[in-house]
Amino acid sequence: MKGIAHFTTGVAVSTFFGEAVRIAAEQQSFILLLGGIFGILPDTLDFKFGRYLDKPDYEIEPEPNNLNAKKIAKQIAKAANEAYETGKTTEVQLHTIKLSAFTWRRYTVMFDSKTDSVVVEIGPVVSTSQVPYPGTELQNHKKQKGKAKIKGKLSQELQKPFIIDIKSGPSFKFERKGDKLEVEFLPWYRQWSHSFTVGILLGIIAGLIFGKLAGIIAALAFSLHIIEDLFGFMGGNLLYPFTKNRTKGAKLIKTNSPLGNFLITYANLIIIIFNLNRFSPSPIITIPWYLYFLITFIIPGGILFFVSGFFEIEDITHHEKMTAKMIEEMDDVEDEFM
Repeated sequence: MKGIAHFTTGVAVSTFFGEAVRIAAEQQSFILLLGGIFGILPDTLDFKFGRYLDKPDYEIEPEPNNLNAKKIAKQIAKAANEAYETGKTTEVQLHTIKLSAFTWRRYTVMFDSKTDSVVVEIGPVVSTSQVPYPGTELQNHKKQKGKAKIKGKLSQELQKPFIIDIKSGPSFKFERKGDKLEVEFLPWYRQWSHSFTVGILLGIIAGLIFGKLAGIIAALAFSLHIIEDLFGFMGGNLLYPFTKNRTKGAKLIKTNSPLGNFLITYANLIIIIFNLNRFSPSPIITIPWYLYFLITFIIPGGILFFVSGFFEIEDITHHEKMTAKMIEEMDDVEDEFM
């Protein structure tokens, strides 16, 4: 889920407490906003702290003037094979290819479980909006694609191409488990920050500072962020430090799904309005709760979900097109690219 969805979830859970609504109205308290802050806090901890505390063993920085997909693939395979041979985990950080203040060279990495190899393809130049410039693909076909063999049977939670273009690149952790080599995407992400135990601890701290009610709201908002994330592709390290690894997500919704994020945010706003009215001294909405949610969310949400199936949002970044093309051509990247 996007930040706005998590933020509104945190505010929504705050409004279920009549005392919190009363305090906010009568004392101009920020207690409802506190729920929103703790609703986005897990990701804030990741992107403001977690990623910078993570120390990779290998850093791959492709040279803009000497690009070679085969070389990048072999560098990634080296880190993976070291983990398989030594039994120690290794981590590799992939950096973006920045050409100027406003342009980047895109490249894609995919771990092919069929052939136990890593495939790299260098793509076009893109803008900061991730829109590719036509005719900027590499002319040297030999350097455009590369493939390197990885020892051991690949095991991965996300089997898809990873597109790297603007901002910062992703990192991968390799860990041997028996005869398999596990590939973990963004090893610093959704670890200790996405733990119910950490949420409870932070809730206790918030309670000591702002009061018991604030502490309960903070812990609930933090925990609901984790629960929402479990519906995606990546889970969380739910009971850190008692658990060491992330759980798998239910894969029901993508983080960047426009419809999914809109419906969750919209549902939260409907809940906020309902609760504010419910705890108001002079309620404006007087119809039964089930009619309220039927009219304001279930019917319009159902219509939107149905209608959305007839429309397709144009992918101006060409991410989906490039991903599909890479998967389709995976088997064609044979020995000549190794």
